[in-house]
Amino acid sequence: FFKDNVQTSENLLNFAAKIKQFNHFIHISTIDVYGYPDKFNIKEDEPLQPGKNHYNTSKVMAEIMVQKRMKQLPITILRPATVVGPQCQSLIGEITAMQKSGVMFYFNRGNRSAGLLDVRNLVDLICLISGQKKYINQVLNVADQWDVNWRQFVFQIGKMAGKKYLRINIPYNLALYLGKIMTRVYLWLGLKSRPPITPMAVQLLGTHQQCSVEKLTQTGFKPTYSYQDCLDAIEKWLSNLKE
Repeated sequence: FFKDNVQTSENLLNFAAKIKQFNHFIHISTIDVYGYPDKFNIKEDEPLQPGKNHYNTSKVMAEIMVQKRMKQLPITILRPATVVGPQCQSLIGEITAMQKSGVMFYFNRGNRSAGLLDVRNLVDLICLISGQKKYINQVLNVADQWDVNWRQFVFQIGKMAGKKYLRINIPYNLALYLGKIMTRVYLWLGLKSRPPITPMAVQLLGTHQQCSVEKLTQTGFKPTYSYQDCLDAIEKWLSNLKE
């Protein structure tokens, strides 16, 4: 995570600084920088909280570094929510793999807002703001305002996969403890596969991920793709994988 998120961002910033009349640096951060506070509709002025997991910490380090360069370069920082869509192995691939194993774990009963973002809507936004002066020196949350919780989203993915599985709810604090223990055991044994429960999975799926997009809405941006559009694209992708 440090190499991909921190060192790469630093290299890109240094490269941009060498270009005369550089146009626009768009940094893709994440709402994970807020540290999973389990607050609904969190805003951009929420303090950054590193130290929750390696991914969260590396993204905070990268964003702080980018923020320090905002006086020297034309920068926009986007903080996407959970990006979903076809080819999303990091989330959907993990969910379907767990469902195929016959067990699906929920944290906080899966009733926290999923805070999803169709990857195509994110790409549209990046294309829209590129080179636009009104977005420079802005920090913007990015999410689709879908009223969907984690239990509903996981259920929809399960229907697509066509697998029956046992649903097990684990209280948040217990799940977080189990995730830390499992991660340490896997590291100690030298296992390269991901444990069935990890701290990051618990923090992501067990807290509210829907953030406020009031600032983004005020710029006039309107997402093109709906929740159903997103599900249809995911289902098509999963169907192609079966063939």
